[in-house]
Amino acid sequence: MVDRACAIAGALALPASDVAEALAAGARNREAPQAARDLSLERLLDRYPTAPESIAVAREGMRDATGRARLLAACVAGNDEGDEILRAMALSSRSGVLLLCEALLRWWGPEAEATLLRLLEQDLGRHDAPPVFEALGRLGTLEAVAPLRAAAERGAWFVAETAIAAIQARHGGAGGRLALVTEAEEEGRLAIASDAPAGALSKEPVR
Repeated sequence: MVDRACAIAGALALPASDVAEALAAGARNREAPQAARDLSLERLLDRYPTAPESIAVAREGMRDATGRARLLAACVAGNDEGDEILRAMALSSRSGVLLLCEALLRWWGPEAEATLLRLLEQDLGRHDAPPVFEALGRLGTLEAVAPLRAAAERGAWFVAETAIAAIQARHGGAGGRLALVTEAEEEGRLAIASDAPAGALSKEPVR
């Protein structure tokens, strides 16, 4: 129903402020089912995170909302309570891997990488592993490369290699900096980028 109303509003080219106000009213409607309130809150914060109503509604709704709606509300709230909710969601295994990864990417706290690396040690299903690899690719340090390579050897090689490449592009390869060698047989060796352009990776091990 909420998505249908948004589609109608888009077709009628209603002002964004009117749509945001309607979604905010839906999120605040205590007589509506929780699922409907959550969906209104999620759509409001996804589409209009900077609307005047959004911060206030996020702060009101983040205590009662569930799932992704609560995650977005905690992010948009921009206060200490929101940060604590986001941190708790990011570090709670009950949140589920997909929601956990989204929370970690938004929260970006010091425990983010460690939490993801602990997940890599578990026997993740084929649907849960890719978001963990992607999250590590976006926030991981060089410490994550070896665990990712080990995970790649267990079968999820393409997504893990993509994450490794993203980490190395972010942390290695600049002139005079160290970059991990990517060849499996040279795992753990180091190479120096010398004449390569800035941002390029050296893949030849130092003999």
